[in-house]
Parts: sequence; C-alpha cells; structure tokens
Amino acid sequence: MPKANRSAETGEFVSEEYAAANPDTTVTETIEYYVPDDLSELGEAQEQAPYRTLLEVWRAVLEPAVTGEMRTDPISPQWATKMVTTYPGIGFADVEGIHHGVFDMAAELAVILQEEIDSDEECLKKASAQEDATENAAHYKYLLAAWQVHLVQAELAWRPSHREAALDLAVLSEVQQMFLGEMGLVAHLDSIGFEFTEEDKAVLQDHLIAARQMVLGGDDE
Repeated sequence: MPKANRSAETGEFVSEEYAAANPDTTVTETIEYYVPDDLSELGEAQEQAPYRTLLEVWRAVLEPAVTGEMRTDPISPQWATKMVTTYPGIGFADVEGIHHGVFDMAAELAVILQEEIDSDEECLKKASAQEDATENAAHYKYLLAAWQVHLVQAELAWRPSHREAALDLAVLSEVQQMFLGEMGLVAHLDSIGFEFTEEDKAVLQDHLIAARQMVLGGDDE
C-alpha cells in the first residue's frame, strides 16, 4: 500500500525529504484504495452525462439575468475599478447602474434566445456536438443575426447628449463583449464545430445594414 506523510502539528501533507529530516514531527499514514481486477468496471461505474446543446447552455447562463438574480450579486471593487478606468465619464456612483443595465439588456437578448428555442421542440434533443452544429445551424445563424441587430438598434438609439450617455455606452459595450467578444457566448460556437461561411457572413451583413437603415430612416421621419 502507498504511504503518505503528514505534519503532526498542522496535519498537512509533507514531502518524503521533510519526513526523513523531521521524524519526530511527522506522521506516516498508509493510504488504502480499491483497484478492480477488470479496469473496465471504472467506466461502467460512471454514466456519461447526456449532451447539452449550446442553445441550452446559453439559456442556463442567461437565466439569472432573466430572473433578476444577477441584480443581487455583489459588485466587486475590482470590477468597479475596471468600469471607472475603462469608460470615460464613469464614476463609482455609476457602477451599480452599469451592473443593472448589463443584465437588463442581457435579459432582452435571452428572450430572443428563448423564442428561438420555443420555435423548434426538437432543437434541444441533439446527441452530440456534431448534431448540434449541423441540425441547429439555422438557429445559431438566426441568433447571430438577431442579437447583433438588437445591439445595432441600441447603438443607433444612443445619443451623446443624453444625461446617462456615458453609463448607457458602458452598458452597451459590456453586453457586446458578453455576447460577441472573444470570450463571449458566440465564441462558444467554435467548441461544437459550427461553421459560418462567407455566404453566411454576407447574409448577416445585409441584416445589419437593413437594421441600420430602418432605425436611421425612422429618425429622418
């Protein structure tokens, strides 16, 4: 049986060298464990968890924003300092407003996600990442467009003359990073092998241009 050495004073594990040099303050223990004769038993003991589609994962990530639970999360000094140093015109008194604003907008985008999930009762029933990427491709392409259109509309509605302009801009920037940034939700698509072709990019660009024209055309009226 393998042995382990502990300090008699702290109970923490110590090295063989320390135990040899300090025999009076070291306790040596025998570690017992069971190894089955047939190693395949180890695999049988653990059932493989069913695959969860990225749609379901995104919904779970955004659920606290929808329920409002994220509003009660304490704001860390580090995050507050990041907001103040990153965004011009932001003071510590504005940080709570950014915190709430981010989750309010995330909740709006979560509604778009839930509506897309509700449109197809089979979309969450995929057995692998490959099935998820191919059979749910239309859903992911739609969400890429719908989320960006929503953010573009919010961006075009922003006005520097508004009293809360600095706060609103910080909220918009944080949400864009949360959804579209390198570490955001959309970046998870790479993990399932989702392919976004040049043709898909062209279609998305057309959606964004149409959204901009709709907002700007409305302003002109």
